[in-house]
Amino acid sequence: MNQLKVVLVGLGTRGRHWARVIAENPRARLIAGVEPSVDSVSILREKLPTLDFPVLALDEALALQPDLVVLSTPPAVHLEQIAACAERGLPVLCEKPLALDFGTARTCVEVAEKAGILLGIGMNFRYLETTRASREIIQGGRLGQIGFGRINYWRHRDGRRPLLNKYPLTMEQPMLLEQSIHHLDLARFIYGAEVKKLWARTTNPPWSMYRSDATVAAWLEFENGFELQYFGTWMGTPGKNEFQWRTDGSAGMLFQRDLFRGLEFWRAGATEPEEIELTPQEDFIDDTRGLFDDFLKAVCGEPSTYPSGRDHLKTMLLTLGCAESSRQERMLDLRAYGRQLGVEF
Repeated sequence: MNQLKVVLVGLGTRGRHWARVIAENPRARLIAGVEPSVDSVSILREKLPTLDFPVLALDEALALQPDLVVLSTPPAVHLEQIAACAERGLPVLCEKPLALDFGTARTCVEVAEKAGILLGIGMNFRYLETTRASREIIQGGRLGQIGFGRINYWRHRDGRRPLLNKYPLTMEQPMLLEQSIHHLDLARFIYGAEVKKLWARTTNPPWSMYRSDATVAAWLEFENGFELQYFGTWMGTPGKNEFQWRTDGSAGMLFQRDLFRGLEFWRAGATEPEEIELTPQEDFIDDTRGLFDDFLKAVCGEPSTYPSGRDHLKTMLLTLGCAESSRQERMLDLRAYGRQLGVEF
């Protein structure tokens, strides 16, 4: 089997996940990494001692003529890096968010499309076993007609902790753009519908270490009439994290008690749940493997459902729409907001 040559840009915490996933994939070969931080390179060498690849400047790595590039870098530099790959006709799999504003995200997509290259986005949670099972159950009609749901995500994320990216401490809307974006993307993916209207409020508790809002509350109305309540925070009380996702329909209820596992089906009127059997996964690794496998299929011209840059613009619009609703202190028509930004789906 001819292995696809891969350059990995960014060797921080998430980059180490990618380095392992790429190196362990039989269809790929990690030929070079790009990372300006000596400390990050040292940590990677320490934690993944069996991996052996050179760490180069971006131009040097791209000159090795890879078959694709994985960007595990902060969103502020994505456009420049995608443009460099587009000039060489290289497919790109880029970590989310694609950018910090909608205009730049759209430019990233347009640059890729003009160059005729694939642009995938790192929405790895789409490849969780919980996600796949929930999507199949809901879109397969097992819940009957779905009516409403709720997502609760409480976490104490110590942004000053070693090995975590530090840029969220000072970026605008860190919870929305670094965390809630995953949950909002999953809602689109699992329910198979787009949001029509939304109301949101983003806030920051007095004890927050983040410069901008680390808490998001939102109410979403989908085009099919389904309604979803969302609450997420990075500044919950230390020591007690929580994730719950509940969806109610005419024939039953689906309840998820952990992001990576713990899925129950409650038939309408039942007093006990039916546990959904899921294949065990290693957190953040197996879901990334699924994403990478799917993108490799696309690069090889095989059928694939990888999260594209064009699809990601819909998630970006929804995410930034929450920030705009909070700013205006009113309900937002999402399609009208999109038209204001010069885009229609």
